[in-house]
Amino acid sequence: MTCHTQKTMLPQVDPTTGFLPLGAHAATLEDVFHTFVEIAPNGERRKLIHEALVLYLGTVKTFFPSGLDRVDGGFTTHKADAPHDVDVVLLPDDPAAALTWTDQQKIDWQGLITLQDVIIGGQDAAYFQRVQPFGGLLDGFIAAPERESQWRGFWASIRGEDGLPIPESKGYLEVRW
Repeated sequence: MTCHTQKTMLPQVDPTTGFLPLGAHAATLEDVFHTFVEIAPNGERRKLIHEALVLYLGTVKTFFPSGLDRVDGGFTTHKADAPHDVDVVLLPDDPAAALTWTDQQKIDWQGLITLQDVIIGGQDAAYFQRVQPFGGLLDGFIAAPERESQWRGFWASIRGEDGLPIPESKGYLEVRW
């Protein structure tokens, strides 16, 4: 999954808001690289995040051979501030494949999804509000098919400084693997 420079079929990011137009936009990893690394601010940070995304999707393929990846977050904007991570929700074509996983695969899968409210037990128990794959470069989730519309609405929303949704909407990416 290497990325080569090419023209993208993605719509132009709004220069005023930094967001994609409202809606789901089909994209390849090459499109994502061009629009959100090459021609976006903070290219070095974005390149690192994109590399994590490419490796992530390649690894996800070993668990689910195909599916749709919704990509969102600060990475999919042209805001002046460098993005912290890329937000990803996976919609596998065959979610039932997980029912055939070995115990080791189940353990390995946990390293590919964002875990919240994690407590590591023992004498010196530790609490982690959030544990993200790839050293925090990626926020990874998997959607149950019946919750797809909820994720779609979540991805289209914009959150203010207080973390609450504001009455604006934006677009997000859909990448097939």
